[in-house]
Amino acid sequence: MDLHSDPNFSQFAPAIPLPLHYDGEESTVTSLAYCVVEIGRLFLPFILSVSGSGFSSSESDMSLLFSSRRYCAVLFLITLLTSFSSGDKLFAGPSTADPNRVFEVQYNEMSQQYWDRSKVAIDIILMVTRKIEDAQATGNLNVVPPREVSEAYAMVEELAFCAGKLNILGEPCARHFSLFSEDAKGILLRFIRDYLELPNVKDRLYSKKSQTELKRLIKAQVSEVTKLQGMIRRQEWQQLDEKVHEISLKIWRYLCWYPDEKITDPVLVQIFKLRPDYADQINAEFKMKADEVLTELAAQYVPPFTSVLENMNSAVEMIAKNGKVSWNNQEMAGPEWITKFTEQVKNTQVEALKYKGIQVSHIVSNPDAEASLETVTSAQRKFITGVIDGFAKAIQNDAARVSGIEAETLYREYLASLTEFLSLLENDELAQPINEAMRELAGKSQSFSRDVAKYTDATGDLLRWRKRMATARAQAWQTKEGYVSFEDLLKSEKIGKLERSRGEDIEIDVRTWLDELNFMREKFVDPENPKLVSVDNLVLSEQKQQLFSPVQNLYCATVEVPKAASQELAQLMADLQANSSGAYPLTLEAQLAVYRALHYDYAQAGGVLTEVEFEGRVTQFAKCDSSDMARERLSRFEEKMNWELLQLRNISISHIKPKWVRTDYFFADVEDSP
Repeated sequence: MDLHSDPNFSQFAPAIPLPLHYDGEESTVTSLAYCVVEIGRLFLPFILSVSGSGFSSSESDMSLLFSSRRYCAVLFLITLLTSFSSGDKLFAGPSTADPNRVFEVQYNEMSQQYWDRSKVAIDIILMVTRKIEDAQATGNLNVVPPREVSEAYAMVEELAFCAGKLNILGEPCARHFSLFSEDAKGILLRFIRDYLELPNVKDRLYSKKSQTELKRLIKAQVSEVTKLQGMIRRQEWQQLDEKVHEISLKIWRYLCWYPDEKITDPVLVQIFKLRPDYADQINAEFKMKADEVLTELAAQYVPPFTSVLENMNSAVEMIAKNGKVSWNNQEMAGPEWITKFTEQVKNTQVEALKYKGIQVSHIVSNPDAEASLETVTSAQRKFITGVIDGFAKAIQNDAARVSGIEAETLYREYLASLTEFLSLLENDELAQPINEAMRELAGKSQSFSRDVAKYTDATGDLLRWRKRMATARAQAWQTKEGYVSFEDLLKSEKIGKLERSRGEDIEIDVRTWLDELNFMREKFVDPENPKLVSVDNLVLSEQKQQLFSPVQNLYCATVEVPKAASQELAQLMADLQANSSGAYPLTLEAQLAVYRALHYDYAQAGGVLTEVEFEGRVTQFAKCDSSDMARERLSRFEEKMNWELLQLRNISISHIKPKWVRTDYFFADVEDSP
């Protein structure tokens, strides 16, 4: 029967030739990779994204158009990336040493679901595009099975819509998945156009059998239109989104072979127009669901600033009464309590970081979340100030009840207990209330107060001289060897053909790591011509595996733990009279100088850039643990944040093998140290 003459079929018969439906010998695909494709199609539901469909539609027609301007960049990506097995651990992000990483998502089921689907789509796309690349290199395009190309094209659309959903959930990977899908689409379209120029290909692809099969597929969608209209009447927007996407994937597995044709079939036009026509309703419903998920997630990490400060105030009052604190069912003196309480302060700050990371994500689905960010940032600053004032008050309360040798002993104990907390403050001026309280405590013993004054006079100028010398030596070393700060390196260099600032004023509409990884590998991470870089403000991780710098202007650094600068440290301790039994520094400045040197807390480090990686800023906030506190310190926490930038931009992380380090008070060549 000639279906073209069937009056029941003519109303939706396509106005373009029909592609081959692979059957029999031509349809046999025996590769394990294709089995993965089919399994993925069976077990992963097609949940839809308005913003990620990738279709271009209008009232009268629908065109399959694409710009392949990123073709070269994706060829680089395809060369580097490898398929991800289902059991792979999620990593932070791609790096010059391990480009097959992908960005993590937050710990919520919705994000993980779309990430899992994206991962399957990427696997399939990479499998096929690698075959295409190999075929183009050998000049034999016939080795690429057309059915695999069709499946890869469908997965490009799948990846694009998953990226749209992940964007609403505030996930940093969304932008990169979107770029990847666009690039892969360009590669597939180039191949399709070249493939169609091969001899006899069109005769096979546009056979009568293929037309019949596609007519059947399109005819089957007539009944779906009625279902879709029912969903619209019932305002079932997510179900509508899902169903249209499912139909789209079926159709585009065929229609991808007509890259320059327009779709004029009324049934297909009607179906494909539904998502753009009802985009506002679909997006609003999904944003509402995302808002609920992220609100629930954020509630788990609301920082307990108020309760922690209340506990602190209770402890301070106990010290005023009898010099003891009942803390976690233990009785302890003020200095020991400060040591214990410092851990609670750090844990509270970790909760605050997680909360802020989730709220940054939240802004996409709920703009009111920005107000929550401003509120918690303000509360965070007040919290740190409150802790400092509380510590100062505890010392003053202790000072009020002691004198003589007891005051001297207590002074030394407080010096030791305060150093960890004070070492994590980026701004030493914040500690002024504590400094004043310590002077008050020392003053409870006239003889000891005179000793502290003499020590201050003897070491104050010495430390200032040491600081000038350490800074001058580091500057001279950097000038001689050609060092550049990692931050300046990122801001000043060209990325591909785009010269742009990569600090706070970055153009967020240009691609990120796809071209930057390539550029970094060629220019900065070159074993034959290693780049010498320096970073500031490093502290030892709690796992004691490496040094971290805090995140500043969307960059940070890790440094291999250097060899101990033992000679310089010994000389510093001798100068501060801290090298013999029973002799300790008598000022907070001197105590911190020794403490920081002993704990690998450096003002600056320089060395060879061995690797660069990119980490999603939102994810870094939301997934941080206590060891990540080293990156942020107990500072004022980025008072001027560009929230839009944080949603789309990633941290650039440099990994450095050190050649020298500098504390505030000495410089050391650690590369050749014994």
